[in-house]
Amino acid sequence: MKYCPKCRSEYHDEVDKCADCLLPLTDTLPPKREIEWDELAVIYHTDSPYLAQLLRIELHENNIITYLENEYFGSMMPIPSIADVQIAVHPEDEEKARKIVEEFEAPRSEEND
Repeated sequence: MKYCPKCRSEYHDEVDKCADCLLPLTDTLPPKREIEWDELAVIYHTDSPYLAQLLRIELHENNIITYLENEYFGSMMPIPSIADVQIAVHPEDEEKARKIVEEFEAPRSEEND
């Protein structure tokens, strides 16, 4: 078996590149380590867990791994200053992710004009 070093997907030996990440596959996976929040780039925050999930789907469709903080808290206590849901990505994906966030927010900013 071969593996994608980024998304950790498993492939048959005859496949050379990850279908999602487009990276060359490896024969072994590096050990999975816990990611510390301060190693990530926060690209979006909202008081709406719903909007956070919609954006997260969009990012995943663009092969960007995301991490959420306070994902469920906003649904329990809808107080914006306390219930800030944040989406973070790996630093190498930050530029691409920020462009997706811009496109995601564009329709809402046009509605408010």
